[in-house]
Amino acid sequence: MPILAMEDALVKARPQPVNWQTQYAVYFNNLRPSDVASIHRSLSDETRYTGYIDASFAGPVRNFIERKMTPLWIIHGRKAILTHGGDDPAVSDEDPVGFDLPAYGYEIVSLVDTYFACFLSYKIEATDARQAAEDRILNLAAITGELIDTESAKVSVHPNKLDKYLLRDENKLRLMTNIGLQDVTPDELASVVKAKLSQSYIYDLRFAENGTPLFAVAAEFEKPDGRLTRRRLALKHDQEQRVINLVTMY
Repeated sequence: MPILAMEDALVKARPQPVNWQTQYAVYFNNLRPSDVASIHRSLSDETRYTGYIDASFAGPVRNFIERKMTPLWIIHGRKAILTHGGDDPAVSDEDPVGFDLPAYGYEIVSLVDTYFACFLSYKIEATDARQAAEDRILNLAAITGELIDTESAKVSVHPNKLDKYLLRDENKLRLMTNIGLQDVTPDELASVVKAKLSQSYIYDLRFAENGTPLFAVAAEFEKPDGRLTRRRLALKHDQEQRVINLVTMY
């Protein structure tokens, strides 16, 4: 347990020591800063509420959370979707959790674990997440139709892409300067892209207007002031050359 890292990251509800051996946590994502502030303010009068940790960026806290948080069910409308383990049938209304969700107006839809774990088991995007390498390969196969191992794949940045687009367009140059890459060479940027590509396993998949499969990955960079920020790297896979090319950064 990275107690020191959690102590540094914790926004406390009140100035008191924390017993990290007896904490219960709820993980939220896709919250706006105003949502975080509102939830924190609303819970601060509750004596059992310790505070919150912002796990937006990679680090030991998020890695620990990914290993310890357990997804029990997914709420979709008025359905509660969960797993009943490895036994048949594939789909049932069994409730192995025993939380009596029907009493709260939810219909139980229980799946065999093979389906739930593969398609519905929620994962926090951590740098050492379980099966991250397999997830990367399957995600890219879904959009490209090929099995691509990002660990060994070649990444390329065309000189014209860098010189005439990323470093000449005023807005793009500002983005590059903000993360200290204004003087980068094509090969250096390709190395950066490759490193960032292998740190993530959740990709934004889409097709360009001409049908070219594209995938974008959220990459974290350190700003000159030491704070972290994100850039999205939009990429495409050249099937003939078997190389991943940078399309743009935003």
